[in-house]
Amino acid sequence: MKLRLSTDLEAPPDEVWEAVQRPSVMQQVARPLMRIESADGPFPERWADGTPYQTRLFLLGVLPVGGQRIQVTRHAEGPARMLRDDGGGGLAKRWLHVLRVEPRRGGGTRYTDTVDLSAGVLTPFVWAFTQLLFRYRQARFRRYLRRAK
Repeated sequence: MKLRLSTDLEAPPDEVWEAVQRPSVMQQVARPLMRIESADGPFPERWADGTPYQTRLFLLGVLPVGGQRIQVTRHAEGPARMLRDDGGGGLAKRWLHVLRVEPRRGGGTRYTDTVDLSAGVLTPFVWAFTQLLFRYRQARFRRYLRRAK
């Protein structure tokens, strides 16, 4: 199943692009709904292209819900820049997450999360939770960028 969520950010594309490349920002905007930990030692300051990272996931910060592999590559399409996480594991056997950052007419940034996932018979439930999680993350990301000014 696929989901796509977009939000307009009042921050320049370069600032948004810098933030989405940092695992610490991802961890911050997912909390406390989801805690994401590295299973292999600390995350790097920035995602490295093609390097797989194993994670442990905790719902509401305490309930273990398995792990997932994150494997990021960077792409560009015209003025848009993208991080593609071709991960999976745990509940989501297939997890393709693309974070798209592009300039908005009149200033600011259009930020879009697109996720294509498969979790067998649990797919509708994982999709529904992912929808909730990514709406939450986008709201927290907007707040994060406002505070970073």
